Amino acid sequence: TLAAGGAKIDLQGRVDASGYNLGLTSSNAAADAIDAAAAITNVAQLTVTGKSTLASGVSTTGAQIYTDTVSLGGNSNFAGSSLGFGNGIVVGTFDLGLQTDALNIVGAVTGSGNASLSSATQGSTVGIAGGAGTYQLTQATLNGFSSFGSLTVGRADGSGDITIGNLVLPTN
Repeated sequence: TLAAGGAKIDLQGRVDASGYNLGLTSSNAAADAIDAAAAITNVAQLTVTGKSTLASGVSTTGAQIYTDTVSLGGNSNFAGSSLGFGNGIVVGTFDLGLQTDALNIVGAVTGSGNASLSSATQGSTVGIAGGAGTYQLTQATLNGFSSFGSLTVGRADGSGDITIGNLVLPTN
């Protein structure tokens, strides 16, 4: 764990955690209290405590936990067994990809770029708005992406059935 107290954390290059857990903590009030200018990869579990600005995305084999607002500084993909955002995601005009088997977003997701939501596990089924599936996307989660230019659900490789329950399409 890298704990900065009231100071900022500024990661200027790619971070490779070599399969270890990584914790980043800052109590600084700025939106970029924890700033990663490049990708964070090869992490077992990532815990970010404080406001963060991420320019590229994060890849973990385990969970990713963000306790405060995450702002994007570029097109970003987040991939992990579970993704938890404790105070929303500010995407701006960038594209956002969330690939996980368990998604929890508290707070608003704002942006006008493109968003994609998919399971981490190949062949995993997707349940939308109450439909049957191991990867669940609630109506409330989908509503959170209504400001985006497009929302894609499902894996790029086309694996895993999608079952739709009582879906009401969000509008801008």
